[in-house]
Order: sequence, then structure tokens, then C-alpha cells
Amino acid sequence: MGLSTSKNMFFTRLGMITVLVLALLGFLAASYQIKSPVARVMLSGSPKWKSDASNHIDIAIELMNANDPTYVSEGKAHLEKAAELGKGTPTGEKAKRFLRCNWPVEPVPNEVVLLHTQAIASSDIKKSDELWRECIRRCPSFEHPQSCLAMHLIFLEGKKDEGVKILENLIKTKPNYVRPYVRLSQMEEQEGHYKKALNYIECAMKLNPDDFVVSDQAYRLRSLRKLARFRQQENSD
Repeated sequence: MGLSTSKNMFFTRLGMITVLVLALLGFLAASYQIKSPVARVMLSGSPKWKSDASNHIDIAIELMNANDPTYVSEGKAHLEKAAELGKGTPTGEKAKRFLRCNWPVEPVPNEVVLLHTQAIASSDIKKSDELWRECIRRCPSFEHPQSCLAMHLIFLEGKKDEGVKILENLIKTKPNYVRPYVRLSQMEEQEGHYKKALNYIECAMKLNPDDFVVSDQAYRLRSLRKLARFRQQENSD
């Protein structure tokens, strides 16, 4: 009887320890994820994140930045929800800009989006190019692999003419898509053509100044312009 009681107490304590360990692991996992402002709201257990338009925008952008295979469909759904919740407000207009200028205009098959994310994740330039070309073959209207392929061609493979042709065609067919303007601006900056680089990025700023890649490039080029003017004035004094 005593032995049986001891065994029961042992297993009871073991169960309690297991629960505590699992709870601790859960807390550590949550603490690690809590670095993300979106995760912080979602982990709080509050339904507020579902009714906050800005949080839906953050989630969409995080999905894209994380190269999540669902970023096209899920991200679009979040942006549309943000536009709905923020109707008539600056936040709602911001969501519309991301939909119009950063997300695919036309539907993209999930398997094509998966290929695109695999191309981004690959460290093999040749493999990435092959995957992007396959994306373009399967879904010619999908803007993102075209922009990424052009970037590779221009900056990593020395095939500037082919890359520029892709970007110029994107601007012609998808004039609201910001990435081609950014790529061309980066290319012109690299070649020392700062005025052309600034012209391209100013076009992108008019489309979506909330895109960090766009605003960062614009800030750098504007700073360079101010520095050049300062030096010019300094030399003339």
C-alpha cells in the first residue's frame, strides 16, 4: 500500500514538473517571438489586432519580408481588410497603396508563388534564375519574379541590357508597380548617374512613399544631392 502511494506521488510530481517545463518553454518561445510588434499584439490574446487596420498592414508586409509562400494571397487578404477597416483614413489609403503598388494585380497560382519564394531563398544564382524564368513562363502577369530576375541580371550577372529591358517593360505594362523604379534607380546610382537615379526614385515615392525600400533609397539619394550642393558651394566660396 505504501509502495503504491509512493508511486502515485512520484508520477503526480513528474506530471507537475512536465507541465511546468512545457509552460516555461512556451513562455520562452513567446518571449522570442514578442520582438515582432505584430506577434506581440497577437500573443496578447486580445482581439484588437483583428480590428486594427495598421496591424493588418504590418502582417501583410511581414509575410512578404519573411518570404512566406502565402504572402500573395494572405497578404492581399490582410491589406484588403485594412483598407476596409481604415476606409476614409490615412491608414486605409496606405493599405490601398500597398495593394496597388506592391502586390500582384492579377491572381497568381500558389505553386508559382512557391517557386518564386524558393528562388529568393536559393543561394545558387543560376538556380534562382531558372526558377524565376519558370515563374514567368507559367504566369507572365506575375510582377515579382520579373523584378527579381532583372536585379540578378543587372547586378550579379553583367547582363544589363536584358535586365533593363525587363524593368522598362514592367513600367510600361504595370506602371503602378514600384520595384522597377527602385531597381533602375539603384542601377543608375551604382553607375554614378545620380540625377537619373533620383528621377526614378521620385517616381516610386509618388506611388508608395510608405514602402521602406523606396523611402530608404530616396533618403540616401536626397542626402547625396544635398552633400554635392554643399561641396559645390564650399568650393565656390
